[in-house]
Amino acid sequence: MRAATIPRRIGAAGLVVLAAALKGGAGDPQRAEAEFRSILYRGARAVDSEDYATAEEILKRAVRLRPASAPAHYQLGRALAGLKRLKPASEQFEEALRIDPRHASAILGLAAIDEGTGDYAGAERRYRETIALGHNTRAARSLASLIGREGRSAEAETMLTALLAADPGDVDSRFELALARAIAGRCEAAIPDFTKVLESQPKRVTALFQLGNWAVMILKRFRDTSEEEKSRKEIGKKVHFALLEADELSGAGKIEEAIAKAREAVALDPRSGDAHAFLGSLLTDAGRDDEALRELERAAQEDPSDILALSEAGRLLAMAGRNDDALSYFRRAAAADVNAWVVGRRRSARRRST
Repeated sequence: MRAATIPRRIGAAGLVVLAAALKGGAGDPQRAEAEFRSILYRGARAVDSEDYATAEEILKRAVRLRPASAPAHYQLGRALAGLKRLKPASEQFEEALRIDPRHASAILGLAAIDEGTGDYAGAERRYRETIALGHNTRAARSLASLIGREGRSAEAETMLTALLAADPGDVDSRFELALARAIAGRCEAAIPDFTKVLESQPKRVTALFQLGNWAVMILKRFRDTSEEEKSRKEIGKKVHFALLEADELSGAGKIEEAIAKAREAVALDPRSGDAHAFLGSLLTDAGRDDEALRELERAAQEDPSDILALSEAGRLLAMAGRNDDALSYFRRAAAADVNAWVVGRRRSARRRST
């Protein structure tokens, strides 16, 4: 077969064009833009999937292709923040803002870093700066959550109520509203909101724990106030806040620190089904199934109506080949419901008081 030849009349300029075409369209602005957008999209998807190392590699390429792209710097900042490299993450968010001073998401990225490092005043300032650019539900919710934890419950409740008035289906704002009311000591007002959250998201673990915790606290208000009871209250509060801290650490990706904090809660009250269940869920996330199963079985022993502990213990037992035991746990979980779970928590509290 005769090899293909280039016609002699194509000339030098034609050879340049042909070479560019054979290289896949190098020099074609539209093709280059399409390639950049594809890279940026893949990087953002990797961030959303929490594959931060892959995201960093992809997004650095995007930044090299378009150094003046605010979205590229912002997404790279997200990837670096996910890797806990906060200083370079801040630099990327700042660069995105230098390019586009109204880049609300970059401001929120900086606010999250401020809040995570304890600079609450800086975080509040940035959240308000974002809101000033235009309505931003995420910024308003984050600000309300921050000020609620600082004890400014009335202000937080007003903001969250307004968000829910605009969007009654905003489950995250409803959860933060319930939490703000609970922190302010208005447990009775918080429980209906926690319940509504669970109606929309039955597997939202933090809402289940909060509902149970505050239900127990309400019950304890009507208990005798002897010195022994006061001591139990203090232990219960310490367990409650230790689990809250463990949950925050887990959400920040600090799984081993979260496990250590949950173990502190178990040590404070070894009969807390709550503490054993939460520790079990963290150990499951860490892939330590044998330890997790022990904690979940103990949680189910302390609180026989704990749906989460029963279901997760059943799953781990099935994975271990203990099918009969797994089936027993699954049947118990299927027979339970949220109300039974709360009742079980109350019974557990009564047992601990005797």
